[in-house]
Amino acid sequence: MYALNNLPTNVLISADEVVFWLSNNSFSPEKINSAIQIAEQQFVIPVIGWNFYQQFAAQKNVLVTSGNIATLQAIFTATYGPERPALIVGQIVNAIELPTVYAENALLWNTVLWKFVFECVQFVMLPDNYAQLTASGIEKNNPAPAFLNNAASGSSAGVGLRDLKYLRDSALFGRVNVMQDALERFLCINYTQYPLYPTPDKWGKDGVKKTTRKGSFIDIYGDDDECCREGDRHPVISQSTTQVVRTLACTLVLEIVSTPDPSLTYTLCNLQTILLQYAAGNTITIPHLIGKVVNPNILIDLTPANVPTDPATGILDNTTGGGFLAGSTIIINYNEVI
Repeated sequence: MYALNNLPTNVLISADEVVFWLSNNSFSPEKINSAIQIAEQQFVIPVIGWNFYQQFAAQKNVLVTSGNIATLQAIFTATYGPERPALIVGQIVNAIELPTVYAENALLWNTVLWKFVFECVQFVMLPDNYAQLTASGIEKNNPAPAFLNNAASGSSAGVGLRDLKYLRDSALFGRVNVMQDALERFLCINYTQYPLYPTPDKWGKDGVKKTTRKGSFIDIYGDDDECCREGDRHPVISQSTTQVVRTLACTLVLEIVSTPDPSLTYTLCNLQTILLQYAAGNTITIPHLIGKVVNPNILIDLTPANVPTDPATGILDNTTGGGFLAGSTIIINYNEVI
């Protein structure tokens, strides 16, 4: 789902996605946006780890530039109709359909992760349906609204503080924790497809907590030596001194500008960094691609392009395609060593 991310940072879910899945979309986008970042920092990162989260969020968001705005605007117009306000350079678009999203990450999102994030955002928003902070202080909503996903109306019954506590407990144990278990099970079974997901030898690191759920949210792995229920568990990786070399299909998202800023960098899927911007011209040189296998589906402003790549020099030559123009975004798929 293509939607605007109105936060100043990359996040996994957009306010439009939350509204789309709400049974009653009476929450304002402002309240949803205020809950998204809290929910992802408090609940999502402790489950999947900081590095995996950063990678996924970077793939699912794209900055609107002069080079890709026409393509993105056409998608938004087809999705929402001409009444939708026009995109502006500098905005952030969030979509699982972006070509920067790895296929395995899209599968994870569509299978279970979207629902987990959505339930976490709903959980964070629950208190806002009972009381709100105003210039005069904290004020109880009048009438107190009904839950879940239902705002106050002429026929809605008031909800007291005891009811709110019950609803939060129900949302936590009956929805959020259920989806957390489903997410962990999926990742444990398919962990070889997600090299940034902390495997057993990394539990307790990378922002993943290792505690026990006793009436609270976090119970990421339970016993120290297992990540899933018996039968779903994958073998514990031995602490070997031999470095196992793995490759993964990765993506570069680079900018073409008149004058590159060498202080700007792009983080790769193996957490190395390279230059983000490259000078306009017929060719660009990306030293990191030397010796790498570049897949043929290079995109320029989200449009597939046939750009010859020399693995010996890391040079991309787009002379026959009119060169690399300032304001363009280049997306390069290649095989990276993890």
